Amino acid sequence: MESLKKAAEERGHPEWATGPSNAGGYNSKPQDTGFFRDGGDYDSYYGRFFLNWYSKVLIEHGDQVLRLANLAFEGVKIAAKVSTVALENTHLVVDICIPYDLLKLRCETILAHH
Repeated sequence: MESLKKAAEERGHPEWATGPSNAGGYNSKPQDTGFFRDGGDYDSYYGRFFLNWYSKVLIEHGDQVLRLANLAFEGVKIAAKVSTVALENTHLVVDICIPYDLLKLRCETILAHH
């Protein structure tokens, strides 16, 4: 979480150095949380900051995994599959952290570099 702290400080909001306290847990339903419910904190300045930071962290992780895979399997074409859910049937907070179209675009960007 050091990168979240750094990003929050760079933004001039050191109080944003932690994840949302009202986002629920892995099995929480979005409507039961203060962060993801309709009109929730996800749409606040902090919410957008946090989700943007989180998205970047996931992209960096994917990039690192592919970079290491390229080293380990030098000369072999690498394919990737990203498991997704049908967002219209989303029932859990974990399923809505990154919208599918954004995830698809970012994955295509990462794969294009490798």
